[in-house]
Amino acid sequence: VVDSEPRASQSAGVLIDLSRREVLLDGDVLNLTYKEFELLNYLVENGARTVGRGELIGNLWSGAEDVPNERTIDVHIRRLRSKLGRLANTVRTVRGQGYRFYDHPEVVVWAAPEYSI
Repeated sequence: VVDSEPRASQSAGVLIDLSRREVLLDGDVLNLTYKEFELLNYLVENGARTVGRGELIGNLWSGAEDVPNERTIDVHIRRLRSKLGRLANTVRTVRGQGYRFYDHPEVVVWAAPEYSI
């Protein structure tokens, strides 16, 4: 669900603010690394489908000197999930295929009107 404006009352659950590049869990800003945010953002943008590790590497590490192996993606996913706490199950593993973002009633994705996803 993509809202056109953030909810002032949004204190429970996860708010993913794409324009500010912030993720809040129950009102507290999560200390995500740059890559963790990029990973979450990519999964949210492609929420209707499963994203393979190779695609994640190709899109998030394109042009990087040190291209990670597929297990590095697993480590980033594990760290991201631990930071998402009780809503970690919104980022799910699809066995043998990759990862997928699943909507949850407590997860709100906010993008500024000029920001299109």
